[in-house]
Amino acid sequence: MFFQTLALSLFLSSVESDLLYLSGIRSHQSEEAGLNEIAEFLRNRLAPRGFEVSWDYPTRSFTAERRGASSRFTALLVGHIDTAYGPSVQLAQPEFIPRDPDKPRTTPAIRGPGTLDAKVGVLQLLSVLERLEHSAISEAVHWKIFLQADEEIFSQYSRKSLIRFSNGADLCLVFEFAWYEPDNDQYMIPVQVGGNMSVTFNIERQTNHSGVSVELGRNANDIAAEVIADFASLRKSGISVRISNMHSQDLLGGKSTLTVRLRYSSINERAKIRRRLLRLKQRYSAEARIFDYKISDIWQPHQLHIPEDLLLTHRETAVELGFKTPIEKLTRTHDAASFISRRGVPVLTSIGLPGQGSHSADEIVYLGDFSRRTDLACGVILKMLAKT
Repeated sequence: MFFQTLALSLFLSSVESDLLYLSGIRSHQSEEAGLNEIAEFLRNRLAPRGFEVSWDYPTRSFTAERRGASSRFTALLVGHIDTAYGPSVQLAQPEFIPRDPDKPRTTPAIRGPGTLDAKVGVLQLLSVLERLEHSAISEAVHWKIFLQADEEIFSQYSRKSLIRFSNGADLCLVFEFAWYEPDNDQYMIPVQVGGNMSVTFNIERQTNHSGVSVELGRNANDIAAEVIADFASLRKSGISVRISNMHSQDLLGGKSTLTVRLRYSSINERAKIRRRLLRLKQRYSAEARIFDYKISDIWQPHQLHIPEDLLLTHRETAVELGFKTPIEKLTRTHDAASFISRRGVPVLTSIGLPGQGSHSADEIVYLGDFSRRTDLACGVILKMLAKT
């Protein structure tokens, strides 16, 4: 295995070799040893470039900062190093897929955990720094880097650090994977984030007035199964529905609890969900002693803070590099861009690479556009700096 890896490394680019290495490190947000290893990799890349580097596992926050001698513009570069899988999952070794002249968009590629979401974004971020550090503008920029290790669980640990570190930034680029339409060979840019809510149902079977001797109502587990089927039908209208593994029931069917996670696009869709909940309560209240639910808004729909000149700069730079004009997109993904945007910082997200299978065993990233996508990020920074 060692000699196979050595032979492979002889013809891989540094980015490909680094991505194979990073993807091979177990880095679920609970795996401290793996995250420490990635933090050390980053420290070795950034400290020699004059960055002050800090890694704090309890807050899942890696930061690096360097202030240019004549800095007048603060650029915040954000990504994440955690991977979405259970700590006990057995992962396959990352696999390199060589360039195929007939598939210029999808090769070369690397298949492996976290390749697309979002370790390739970390390497893209480092490449931006490498390309700009010797340019004439390098000393005019105050560089701030924030890499979180809990993005896949909605930044539960790092959120406060992320918000605090973003203060004063003139521009934020988030190196999340790119939304891409292969049929049209066209990238998209998220401009709006949809909503996400959690609904927990508590269902108890009807009993007689003593509450113990004679069970009268329908089986609570059966009612819960009908609720699950009812909510699953919302998928037909484009609402994302996920039934949590928190679904619990007792053997006699006396009590049942389940949690439904819903991602939706607009306030109108949220109202549709609430009408569905009221209808379910009216339907089952007569059949169960208790049929109740609790709504928890994880986040509500909102626009990302993308000033018109930033959006125009992104479009112009993309076209100059040979891309088609990016399509504006609504996304249900709630990444770091959402928190930073709410602080009034101009933000662009999903400027990374395309691929497929995020969070799956077959996760794969397409590297053919790595250089141009990195140039796109560099171009946006240079042009926004020139406007200050």
